Formats: sequence, C-alpha cells, structure tokens
Amino acid sequence: MSTEDNGFLSFEEFDALITRYQAIREGKLDPGYFDVVELEGLLDYHLEINSLDDIKFLLKLAEKQHPGATSIDIRRAKFYFSDGQFREAYSLLKKLEGLEPSNHEVFLIKGLIQIVDKQLKLAKENFRKAIDLAEGDYEEIYHTIAVALESARQYKEAMRYYKKAWQNSLDKDIDLLYDLAYCTEKAGYYEDSIRYYHEYLDLNPFLESAWYNLGACYHTQEKFQNAIEAFDYALTIDPVYTLALHGKADTLARLENYEEAIELYQRSMRNSEDDAEGLCEIGECYRMLDKPDIAQEYYEKSLEHDENYSDALYGIGMIEYEASQNLKAIYYLKKAIKLAPYNPDYWYGFGVACLEMDMLDDAAEGFEKALKLYPYDPEFWVSFADLAYSTGNEDKAIELLYKGGEINKDSAKIKYRLAAYHFTLHDELKGLNCFKEAVKLNKDESADFFDFYPEGQQLEQIKSILTNS
Repeated sequence: MSTEDNGFLSFEEFDALITRYQAIREGKLDPGYFDVVELEGLLDYHLEINSLDDIKFLLKLAEKQHPGATSIDIRRAKFYFSDGQFREAYSLLKKLEGLEPSNHEVFLIKGLIQIVDKQLKLAKENFRKAIDLAEGDYEEIYHTIAVALESARQYKEAMRYYKKAWQNSLDKDIDLLYDLAYCTEKAGYYEDSIRYYHEYLDLNPFLESAWYNLGACYHTQEKFQNAIEAFDYALTIDPVYTLALHGKADTLARLENYEEAIELYQRSMRNSEDDAEGLCEIGECYRMLDKPDIAQEYYEKSLEHDENYSDALYGIGMIEYEASQNLKAIYYLKKAIKLAPYNPDYWYGFGVACLEMDMLDDAAEGFEKALKLYPYDPEFWVSFADLAYSTGNEDKAIELLYKGGEINKDSAKIKYRLAAYHFTLHDELKGLNCFKEAVKLNKDESADFFDFYPEGQQLEQIKSILTNS
C-alpha cells in the first residue's frame, strides 16, 4: 500500500505504524489507541496482502475503538468478500448504501460479489455506478473491474477495462499493459494483442512469458516464422522454459519439420513432470513421418502416464485406420470420443473409418458431428457430401457444399468438388461457373476436380480456363 492510497500518512508515518502494529502482534506492546486513519491504513495494507488473521484482529480492535465508523465498515465488507462471506457482505453493503449513497466503493464491492454469484448484468450496473461516483483513482477501479470480469471469462469487456486502466495510469505501470495484452489474446483479438505485447516488450524485453505469449498469438494467426522468432527470444532468456520449448515444437510440427519438433518435445519433457502430452505429440510427429511402429510406441507410453489421454487414443485409432484395420480404428476412436466428445477431429476420424466398413449411418453421424463442432474445415464438408452423393442423394450433396462454401469462402476444394458434381449430373453451365471460381481461388488444386471427374481433362472449355488463368 502506498501513502497516496490513504492520502494522510507519510511514508515515514506508515512505516512507524507498521512497526508499532507488528510489535503488538508479537506481544511486545499492549494494543493502544489507533485513530480511524491509522486503522484504515493498516486494514488497507493487510487486505492488499490478504492477511486474513491480521484483518480479523484489526476489525475487532476497530469495533471497540470506533464502532459504527463507515470507512471501517467498507473495509469490513471487503474482508467479508475476500473471505467468501457474501451474505454478510451484502447485508452490510445494503446498510452502507443507505448511509453513504455516493460512496463508489459500496457499488464496486457489490459488483464484485455479483460477479462471483454469476449475476453479470447486476454486476455491470454496479460497476458503472461505481465509476460514475468515483472522484479519482480510476486506474485502480478499472483494474479491479477488469480482473473480476476476466475471472468470469467476460474477456471482451475485461479487455475494455484493462485498456481504460492503462490509459488512466499516471505512472504507466507496464504490468497493466501486460494484463491488457493477455486479456486481449483471451478475447480472440490476436492482432491487437500482438501490438500490445510488442509495446510491452519495447519497455521490458526480458520477460520470457511475454515472448511466449506473443509467439502463441502468432501461432494462432498461422504466422509461424514470427512465432518461432518469439519463442526463440523466450528461450534466449530461459533456455529450459518448457512452454516456449513446447510452443516452438508445435510450430515446427505445423511447418512439417517433424524431426526438429521431436527434439524440442523431448527437451520440454525433461523439464516437466507431465509427460503424456509430450509423448503423444512425439507419436504424432512419427505418424506424420510414416513411422507408425515408433508412433504407436509413443502413443502407448503416453497412455501409461494417463490412460484417459484422448489424443493418444485418437492417434492409435488413426494408425489402425491407415493400416486398414478399421474395426480396431473404430474401437480406439470411440474411446477417444467418449473422453472428449467435443473434438471434431475424433468424430471425423470415426466417420472415415466407418465409411471404409460401409457403416454408412455411423459415418454420416461422424461427419455431421464434426461439422457441427467445427464447420471451418472444407475436408469435413467434402467427405459428408461425397457420402450423400455416393448413396444417390445428389441434391443433399450439392446443398451441403453450397452451405460449406458460404462458410469457407476461400476454399477451392469445395468449389472443385461442386464443379465435378455438376458436370457429372450434366449441368455444364453450373459446373463451368464453379470451376472458374475454384481456379481463381487456387489453380494448383485443380487435380482434385479431375480425380473425381477425369472426363474433364478432355473438355476444351476446362482447358481454356486453366490456360488463361
């Protein structure tokens, strides 16, 4: 607590007050008289460091020496809140609201309690009242509200209050800028978060967690080289920083640099007790390197650490599928789905394995569930459409792809498959229009059209579109 917080005690006076209080707590002095300002200062200090025993002692002392002092009761309400005594806090705040209707702290504390009680609408109303009534110290008020909203996963609104706290910070406390960057990342505004992290790192370039978070934002944006650079800065500061090692490994895996990714996953595991994830990631890299036997070893090691690690079960399921052991694949994929029913990749893998076994209803269920969970993968749409098309439901197949194309406007794959469907159904005009749109999006994926409709290679109009694009 700074002396500016109470507005009356100098640093020297506050240090002397703390020394005197500690002597009382150690039994070296009898409790003497404290005036209200001194008790306010002591309570504020111990509330800040969350020393509940000291707060209880001081509140009992205040009750004897200054019964009914509203400034003490405000701090009593804060204690009730921090101690989880919400009913007591609320009852006291209701009384204080009648006594001091213009005290912003009453409404601020009410809002904090309502956040915990999941009464978000009421909490936001009280936060607005607190701000309207405040006559200064806006940085602390905005920051308190931001932390509360972030704890309730109201990231967008929390981000707004962190920004206000930073803008109202007279000494430009860079911790506020870090909080703003982190909450903005949580809210999904990655470009803004990247900008805030850069602003923070310009002021403090030696915080490895900021570099890691910056790398994670770049990774989410699929700016993989930028991500690697940020992770490298974090590792320069702390060469055994597990999160940065793992983050860089994930990024290298996305760039299909699996050998180096494996090395980094292994390094990250040497510094962490939680091996299940790292072992599974190594297994996935070996699967991508077409080394299924080694991959399976790592998946099984992962399951030894955590028998319910769903990604490892999924990995084994995909190895079995790729080996045409579809019944085994379905067995492992169903186990993975039972543990993590909201993972679209598990449902999609289940769908393709069922399709190989001609379990068409189950395949349809897998594809449909995958799409509901994640409609942004063109492969999901095409697979579901192909299933409908192959079972004679051409209208449904086309409807699915038009819907998928609306959601995935940059997907050439969907357009090529639509073109192939239309040509197969002798609707040449629609087929040509879809083919033109697909070529504009990505000419290099045109082989997908010819795989489904090889007759297209003989069509002069198709040749002309490719030649002139």
